[in-house]
Amino acid sequence: MRRTPSIVSIDGTQRYVVQHARSPLEIKSYGPNIKRDGEIFRAARLIVSTSDWAARRQAALTLSYIEDPIAVPFLKRVLKEGEGTSIPDYAVDGLVRIATLESVNALVDAARTNTSLQSRIRAGLQIVELTTKDERVKAQIRAFER
Repeated sequence: MRRTPSIVSIDGTQRYVVQHARSPLEIKSYGPNIKRDGEIFRAARLIVSTSDWAARRQAALTLSYIEDPIAVPFLKRVLKEGEGTSIPDYAVDGLVRIATLESVNALVDAARTNTSLQSRIRAGLQIVELTTKDERVKAQIRAFER
């Protein structure tokens, strides 16, 4: 039986496609940097498809070091679904490293709903505010801090 590819994410300029595979490690992707995209989608597939927390933790750790905005939706999912584990810590670190408006919004939303991560998120947002040049990001952080 032949299966069609699944679209995992569309970032506005590119289609990222994950082929159905026998295991999460057999993922193929299309994009400007196949090696990096392969890492992103291997990790994204694990976050979306497995209930094994060890695999999800490794996937979240991988995504936290990618520093690519395409990882934001998957890190947001980790923040929401990983409460009570150490996995959301990796998501916070990754979203801080990405430092876009979308990642800051994800951190702000998580800080409002997950009290156990609030201090870590606030510290991360301070780092973003000090290092970013994007005034929209700085304004969003200042609005949250009030």
